[in-house]
Formats: sequence, structure tokens, C-alpha cells
Amino acid sequence: MISFQFVILIQLVLTTLAEEFPGNFNLYSPEHVTAHIFLYGNGSVPIAEGPNPFANNALNGTEFMTKHQQWSDETVELQRQNALSFWREEYGLDGEQLMKEGKGVVIQYQISPAVNERAYMMNTPCPTPPEGHEVVDGGFQLFVTDPNGVEVIVAKTGKAIFYAFQTNLVYSWMRIHVREADDNCGVMEPPPEWIILRYQSKGLAKWTTDAIMFELEFIGENYFGAGRSLGMSAPVLSETEITNRLLNYVTFNSTGPEAMFDHSPIDSASDKEGKRDHNQQEIASPSKETDRGTEVNLPRVSKKGMFLNAVKDEKVSQETSKEL
Repeated sequence: MISFQFVILIQLVLTTLAEEFPGNFNLYSPEHVTAHIFLYGNGSVPIAEGPNPFANNALNGTEFMTKHQQWSDETVELQRQNALSFWREEYGLDGEQLMKEGKGVVIQYQISPAVNERAYMMNTPCPTPPEGHEVVDGGFQLFVTDPNGVEVIVAKTGKAIFYAFQTNLVYSWMRIHVREADDNCGVMEPPPEWIILRYQSKGLAKWTTDAIMFELEFIGENYFGAGRSLGMSAPVLSETEITNRLLNYVTFNSTGPEAMFDHSPIDSASDKEGKRDHNQQEIASPSKETDRGTEVNLPRVSKKGMFLNAVKDEKVSQETSKEL
């Protein structure tokens, strides 16, 4: 359970960070927001043995695909191909080719329930319980595992991009339990029992020694419409366990079923007069120009700064640098 005041504080922190990094992190400005969600995870997991101490933060994803999404093997493979196509077209990374060359892996995953990811401040008629709404979160991930990184050409831009070791991309779904079947939340047309949001990487994570900042794009085929999020993972390690600090603030800018709940409409006319296209894709930032093309560097970091959903696979070397 977290206090409402704490939720507001973190929301302000993330929004301020978005304003401090124009061109890197882009939440929708308040006049364009039709709905929002604050996500928070503070659960603890044992430190995993082997090269990846964060492995217990994620499950292998099989249960997420078959039980929660209720997909057949054929549908799972179809969605996997969709993920591969997205990474190839938007980032120039061919997951299957990387696996053949031993330079990357593509996995199914689910954020472990032990992480205790919960949703607050949702724009629905259903009240948020003190402990937050249950979140089941999973999908597909691509990892670059070559210690030397990989360089590719992005076909849609023709630019050469260098992706460093530990680069991670996602193509995933977030399921939020809003209400029980027999609870209509006091309205004639309540929201679904589970709101399902499809999301994917938007640019690369920004690493520090103690945390990772990440940006996600939420696809518009859901209850709230198109959205964008700014998040941070800053786990704390003891000798035996990891205490997660997962923060993610999602804003939506498309009208959908939630429009009945008195949200201000988007001023589409102002967008047409030169304002930034909110749906524009950004690839691999920060970057710099080199004689090889555009180079993107994700610095190797201490164990404190590794990604929340690190892969649980002995084949993946998760070397970390010495403490700075």
C-alpha cells in the first residue's frame, strides 16, 4: 500500500524529468491528456544465482501467454512474429539472425508477481483499492548479448546504428484487473473486468549507475486509446534480496470509452499548427555521429542498474562493470 501523496509526488517527479529531457522523454502535455495511469512495484525477490542477479524478477512467460492471454500455440507464434517485425522495421534488429549468430536472444517473459506491480490513479468509474489494481505484465523481449555490441542498418532510415551489449527491447501486454464480474462500479456501462494495454519500446533505455529510465508507447487499440509512458527502475540490493522500485507514469491522448468521464478533449487544431507529432517514433537515443554512422552507447553499469526484466538464461552473459 502506498499513500496518495506519494503517488502525486512520483507523478510530479516523472513529469519534471520528461520536461528536463526534451526530445528524449515525451509525455503528453496536460492539455492533451485524456487519461492516465500510475504504476508502482515495490516487491522483493531473492538474488538469483549465476551471472544475472535480477533473474527472479521475471518468469519465462509461458503462463502469461497460455493462461492469462489464453493464446493457442499458433497465436503465440503469430505475436512473436509481430514482435520480430517491429524490432526489425523500427530498430533494424533481426532477432532470429542475432540468435543464429549468437549475438542476441528473443524470449517470452512475465514480470514476476513478487515484484508487486500495481496500478493507481486510473480514469475509470471503479474505485482504486488502497493496495492498487492487480497488474499482470508480459510479452516478448529482445536482448543484445554480444559483449562487443552489434551494428545494423535501419532500412526505413538508411542509417547505421550501433547497439551496445545489454540493449533490450520489448513488445508486450499489460493486463490490469479493474473490477470483479459482479461489480458494475455503480454505472450502466462499466469498464471490462481486465483492461488490456498493448505496448512496445519507444527508443532505448537511458542508464545510470543506480537506475534505468525507459519510455514506452501504448498502442491505441485498447480502452484508453494511444498512450506514452515514462518509467524508472531503481532496485536496491542487499546481500540476499532485491527490493524493487518500479515507477511508470502513462498518459493517453486519444478519446475512447473513458471520454464519458468528463475529460477535456484534445485540441487537434493546435497540433496541426506545427506542434510535435505525439506518435512519432524515435530510435536509439542518446547517440553520436561516427565514421561508422550513428552510434548509440548504453554504458555498462553496476548490478544496481541492470534492467528489471533481465533474462534468466545461462547463455546470456550479464557482465557488469565495477562500481563507479
